[in-house]
Amino acid sequence: MRALIVLLLGLVVLGAAITSSASAQAPTYEQLNAQFSAHFRANRQAEAATLMPALEAASRARFGPAHKTYADLLYSFGSLESLRGNLPFAEQQYLSALAIMEQAVGPNHRDISDILSDLAQIYIETDRLAEAEAAYRRSQSIDARTLPANDPAALGSINNFAILLGLQNRFGEAEDLLRRTLAAAEPAAARNPGLMVSLLGTLGANYMRQLRFAEAEPLLARSLALSERYNAPRATGTALVNLANARKNLGRIEDAIALLQRALAIESQTNGTDHPNLISSLNNLGTAYVDLQRYAEAETLYRRALAIAETRFGPANSRVAIPLQNLGDVMIKSGRHADAEPFLARAYDVNLATRGPTAPLTIQTQSTRGLAAAAGNNFGAALRFGREATGAIVARSRAVDAARGVNASPVLQQRYVFDDHLTRLAAAAVARTEPSDELGREAFMVAQWPAQSQAGAAIQQMAARFSEGDSPLAALVREAQDLDTRWLATEARFKTALEQTSGAKPAGGRGDNDLAKVTAELAGIEQRQGVARTRLAGEFPGYAALTRPQPLAVDATQRLLGADEALVFLYVAPAQTTVFALSRTGFAWHAVPITQAALAGQVQRLRASLDFDVSTPTPAVPTATATPLFDAHEAHALFKSLLGPADHIIAKAEHVMIVPTGSLSSMPFQVLVTAEPPPGPVPRNELPRYRDVAWLAKRQATSVLPAIASLGALRSHAAGSPAPEPLIGFGDPVFHKTAPPTAAGAPRSATDRITAESKVAAASQQITAFATKSRSTRTYSSYFRGANTDLAALRQSLAPLPETADELRAVAGRLGARTEHLKLGAAASEVTVKGLDLARYRVVYFATHGLVAGELQGFGEPSLALTIPDVATALDDGLLTSSEIAALKLRADWVVLSACNTAAGDGTGADALSGLARSFFYAGARALLVTHWAVDSRAAVSLTTSTFGELDKAPAIGRAEALRRSMLALMQDASDPHNAYPGIWAPFVVVGEGGPIGLSEPSASRR
Repeated sequence: MRALIVLLLGLVVLGAAITSSASAQAPTYEQLNAQFSAHFRANRQAEAATLMPALEAASRARFGPAHKTYADLLYSFGSLESLRGNLPFAEQQYLSALAIMEQAVGPNHRDISDILSDLAQIYIETDRLAEAEAAYRRSQSIDARTLPANDPAALGSINNFAILLGLQNRFGEAEDLLRRTLAAAEPAAARNPGLMVSLLGTLGANYMRQLRFAEAEPLLARSLALSERYNAPRATGTALVNLANARKNLGRIEDAIALLQRALAIESQTNGTDHPNLISSLNNLGTAYVDLQRYAEAETLYRRALAIAETRFGPANSRVAIPLQNLGDVMIKSGRHADAEPFLARAYDVNLATRGPTAPLTIQTQSTRGLAAAAGNNFGAALRFGREATGAIVARSRAVDAARGVNASPVLQQRYVFDDHLTRLAAAAVARTEPSDELGREAFMVAQWPAQSQAGAAIQQMAARFSEGDSPLAALVREAQDLDTRWLATEARFKTALEQTSGAKPAGGRGDNDLAKVTAELAGIEQRQGVARTRLAGEFPGYAALTRPQPLAVDATQRLLGADEALVFLYVAPAQTTVFALSRTGFAWHAVPITQAALAGQVQRLRASLDFDVSTPTPAVPTATATPLFDAHEAHALFKSLLGPADHIIAKAEHVMIVPTGSLSSMPFQVLVTAEPPPGPVPRNELPRYRDVAWLAKRQATSVLPAIASLGALRSHAAGSPAPEPLIGFGDPVFHKTAPPTAAGAPRSATDRITAESKVAAASQQITAFATKSRSTRTYSSYFRGANTDLAALRQSLAPLPETADELRAVAGRLGARTEHLKLGAAASEVTVKGLDLARYRVVYFATHGLVAGELQGFGEPSLALTIPDVATALDDGLLTSSEIAALKLRADWVVLSACNTAAGDGTGADALSGLARSFFYAGARALLVTHWAVDSRAAVSLTTSTFGELDKAPAIGRAEALRRSMLALMQDASDPHNAYPGIWAPFVVVGEGGPIGLSEPSASRR
């Protein structure tokens, strides 16, 4: 709330200057206004509220309902009721004030900006983020016209906008905006410490939401130091709480408690022991005590917070819900399940009445009620509460605008509700509360909601876009997609225009006109987006189901399967993994009691043993950190726990489609072992023994689907006519100027490659830690500063890949591709990729670093590394990002990514790969052939060309079976003992349709 105190004082002065004609018996306007302002300034909100009806009538009589002063008063009423938690009334007052003010002073007056900014806060609190963004955008446009450069009020509004971006999980945008705003505010930090405290706190909170606590901590510590230095008690209290939360998540719980105790003391000293501001401090400190299992102390604090909220706001006010919820939580944790329900039930009723049935807090409370019921073995109530909570999220998600991004999805933001409900469904099946088969079918639907990946949604968009050719549906779909793209680009231009206008340009200057033009363009695009979506819904009612994927029921999924096919869906949650197995006629499900962390550790161990060079000589003296060879016994144990209980369904299929989540997304299922291997480890000098292992790849073909719903899209829409050219390839990009050029027609000898690599290593000591053959596994977000590519980090960290030129030449030779269709060295650039007609090629092949492994930190995008330019531009910054891939036009049977490494055991690397897959499907690819780890180039050539060859010989066998045959052939190739090792033959997976090219129905038998 900006300029509120100034506004109230202005009303007092105005009232004193006007001569009253009212009778002595009734308070005058001036008297009422003075009393209202005094109560407000003293935080006597209830007393101020009692004066509102009389003051409103007096103001209307004095100035009329269209006067600016009357609008100012309504704005003050809205601000008061917002503080009191009466959000619907506050919104009504803001909107009334806005309408009057626009007519009284014009749409671009400074006071309009204040109202819009506070209205946006109401929208945020009521979970209407798109409306909040529109209000902030308009407010900032007015600020740029009416305020001088770097004005604290304008910068404060940008800070609030960054908070909104964070709530939408648009972390990269928020970080970039905050860093620039901090730079602008820094010179005047001494004059505006509160602004600096807020900006640092918001940036720290941005990192905290991404679990980047170590990066958040120093920012929040500086925020606290500034607030203390400039004696700002309210800001200090907020800074203490923020820093405490960071340190608590860093494991420094005692530090956190000391900070929270200080915050509580400051609030008490500043405002008194019963002030509403204490509610937040009491709740935060209580939560810290809960982390230390000091439940009695936490309960005392929560009860005190509840008493203040009830006294100040009333028992049915929205502000009482959180302490009620916290009391329920602490009682559950202390084993008092029955005691928790009355508090949770009351919290739910309050949230339902004040926030609505689909508000996040309402849903959270109902889910917690299910937790309490389950803890008391009341599974009937637990299932009812869980169903209501997940149903409310689904209802809320249907209102989210898909153009604003899946990251803001209510399902993903409250995924824990679905996880908890799945746990209770499994427990209810054991307790036989309801029939197990019915509970399993419900669980199958529930698990799909959070498992719907971006790649799964993109397959739906790809199917809708390309299946109908030049039909009216395809034209309208393309129009909607192009409008979404234009919206994103125009929003970026808006931000640029806003920065330019924020300088010392006079109103009406060029920057001002540019901003007005872009703002109008955005409004026009949004209007056209609404029209396009309305037309799609009305003229093509099936479109929504195709592009906004909904979970498929068990029966519907079974109808999409061939007689020789099975589907396995593995949903990884913090407490358990739920496995579903389906054939055309069979269904089974079970819960595996393994934690998310334990499963990730198991996957990491297996992956580590695959992703290294077995041809490296064994050290003379073994080290504790040496990577062991692949443990077939652990692979068999993983098979037994995950797939064993459902193997009676899976084993009958010739092709198994797998929908993995979490860490399992980075696990190539073909290396699971179906039977107990011989005892003991395999020595390095006996690698051919791995040929005798009962690999899943020997039994059946496997492929990966990003989502179950994608099966429906892929099976319903056959591919179009084939592209005329066999292959276009990109490889051996130039990362360092010292690297020798690669001529497209001149293969390098092994000696030449070694010499070139030595020169590169000598020229840059900082890359010598990277093996020349290895593909990058560094966290891809570390190559970005904010939303911009860090070219220096790229050059420093990316090892040259000269062998990929030979890889591409070999593949091109076997496929009959022309030499000019290989873009090597400097030609392997973003400019080249974006300038070619890629729709002419059946295979699009990238042999380069895939920046997909590592922790997703919320900024930057999964990318393919290409030739690094001298200067980054919008067209070419060296990284072909997932959003740029989505803008390509493809008609490819295959996109080969002989580049990716999904090594993150928690699945984040594979999630990033999913982002790349999403983009390629969106662009028009029909299937991806992707490496899970750094792959030997010789093996890459053998596997890819053999896969294509098998499919050429027998198109009906399908992509997955073609890859399986190529893997088995390489495994059995005795010319090199290393070929038997799974790290050599198993890196590739088929992502997407594993069936035959150009066919929408699976064949009957392909073994």
